[in-house]
Amino acid sequence: MRGLPILVGALFVFGCAVKPPDGWTEFVAKDAGFSVKLPCAPGREVEEYPYKAGKRYGYKYSCDSNGIGYRITFGDHNPDTGESVQKFLEYSEGDLELAFKDSIKEKQEVQVDGFHGRMYLLHIDERKYLWTAIVSNNKGVLHVTLVPLSTPGAEKGSETFERVLSSVRFPSQ
Repeated sequence: MRGLPILVGALFVFGCAVKPPDGWTEFVAKDAGFSVKLPCAPGREVEEYPYKAGKRYGYKYSCDSNGIGYRITFGDHNPDTGESVQKFLEYSEGDLELAFKDSIKEKQEVQVDGFHGRMYLLHIDERKYLWTAIVSNNKGVLHVTLVPLSTPGAEKGSETFERVLSSVRFPSQ
């Protein structure tokens, strides 16, 4: 899986907001400016990226629950480069599509909390799928990925992915 390094990581300052009855908890990534609901408590990492115009950060959190790995990453957009957030999104999509070109089974436009992005269903091998979405907002690019650790059916993975993706919020945007 050469493409997983695309999902660069870093430390999230997040807190637990509300725990629904089914055990899923909302995590708020304050530094990255979004929240998401997950069935597990994520680990945290931060990575600094030096730019001529200043430092930018990549944020990552991940956890595993019931045979699925949840990977959420966010890369700061560097407005000093003169590139638009849309261009940053296009670079991320290009990297993902190059890394997984033979595995892309489905690609579609998505809206996540009012922001534009794309969702991919990747067929990794004859029994394993990977779901990922890339979304740009005014601050950067968010990657949401579900990695099956066992072999759940495509339907279970799709339903879980939709649940995670629909829970993403960008409250400061």
